[in-house]
Amino acid sequence: MVQTIVTQIEDLETKIRDCDSRLQVIDDTLRLKELQEAERQSLHEEEKQIKKKLTAYESNLKELRKENRKTMLMSVCLVGMMYLLYSWLWGT
Repeated sequence: MVQTIVTQIEDLETKIRDCDSRLQVIDDTLRLKELQEAERQSLHEEEKQIKKKLTAYESNLKELRKENRKTMLMSVCLVGMMYLLYSWLWGT
């Protein structure tokens, strides 16, 4: 199935929300619970991995939004040209 740019943007936004949510849980766990050093290290490693993913997702989202703006601009230009052609042909 072919995904549209809008669908891809929505998917990335969902992934970003999931990452933010997980980072919040990790942060709360690190601050509020007594943990053994191994558990603390494990959570810090997971936090690093999630932040890496989050950076990649945000970069991809930025590119998709840029592409979406280009597509929208092209659509507006085409509609405008069609309107001008219509008014020129049938307006006289």
